[in-house]
Amino acid sequence: MERANFLVGALSLLLLMFSSVAQAKKDTRQITDILGREVTVAKNIHGLILGESRFIPALGIVVEDAAISRIKGMQADLKQYDPATWAVYAQRFPAIDKIPLVGKGEASSFSVEKTISLMPDVAIFGISGHGPSPHDKEMLNQLEAAGIPVIFIDFREAPLEHTQKSVRILGQLFGNQKSAKAFSDRYEKTLSLVRERVKTIAEEKRPSVFLHSKVGLFPECCETMGETMLGTLLTAAGGRHIGAELIPGNVGNVNIEHLLTHQPDKYLATAIGSAKQNGAASPFVMLGPDVSEQQARQSLERAANAMAVRNLTAVQDGNMFGVWHHFYNSPFNVTALAALAAWLHPEVFNDLDAQTLLADFYRDFQPVEFQGTYWVAAQPAKPEASGSARVGSP
Repeated sequence: MERANFLVGALSLLLLMFSSVAQAKKDTRQITDILGREVTVAKNIHGLILGESRFIPALGIVVEDAAISRIKGMQADLKQYDPATWAVYAQRFPAIDKIPLVGKGEASSFSVEKTISLMPDVAIFGISGHGPSPHDKEMLNQLEAAGIPVIFIDFREAPLEHTQKSVRILGQLFGNQKSAKAFSDRYEKTLSLVRERVKTIAEEKRPSVFLHSKVGLFPECCETMGETMLGTLLTAAGGRHIGAELIPGNVGNVNIEHLLTHQPDKYLATAIGSAKQNGAASPFVMLGPDVSEQQARQSLERAANAMAVRNLTAVQDGNMFGVWHHFYNSPFNVTALAALAAWLHPEVFNDLDAQTLLADFYRDFQPVEFQGTYWVAAQPAKPEASGSARVGSP
């Protein structure tokens, strides 16, 4: 009798185990991330960790509240490096200020222990940047051992190749493929238009451009980007990107002596300043949600003329343009591509209204309202010819 009872008990335990495994499989699904990894995730995501909080606008494309209510922990990079955008989200979603931090603004500060204690359903990381990356093998192993799947996305390393894919991954993760596809279709329309027109521009008509990154942050001259991030956009927009010819990695420095002896045709500054940093003493170019066009233009001219780049012919002649620095890690990077193309080749892109494109992306794919200025020329653009068409979203 005891043997029979033991067998019945063992059989019941096995059936329970098989049932649990079957239920677990039923409650999970497979998602392929940007690295091609097949990752098993929960069917319904109730809690997540962000390796970079600057992914919040990307979440907003597929989740109405940008998943604020589901973020269990995140790094502090959005508030630290882009406080103006943080303020826009904090006004719309006050609960964002109560989300626990699992790190500061760099990958080395990320806390695996804190992340595991928060018990998220998934962690969303970038393949490079200010958060954990695929290179952090030990950390990834610890998260995997704790049953926390990691999904990698990317808007930084290969923005024009990975943005649409990354948004589709987020659409799958949060069960909103419809919005992800609508975003991707809108994105592809602008990307294809710019690429097709740039193909028609002869190499000798593509101006050389010096991309000066984070203007005003460092006293020495001059940080620039390589072939990735905004450097990718500059080349795709029909510019000859000097930094890509000189810098082997993502970022590096070019000294002013080289620039003076190899004068660029145009000067491009990336803006990390906001309206709160306004004033004659501010070293930054100001762009973003709290900046007017006049403030942006004045800050561009002031910042360039306060540094050694004031001796460049392009700066002296006003062949300058400022672009919001955070486009380098934004799903709306294609609008910056459009703005750069219109600046570099106005005769080819005179009907391309990048401002309307960005406003429409916000209207249709963000839970916060569009406001502010995200790029600016040193001199006001010439009035449009009457009757010219505008390329924008319906």
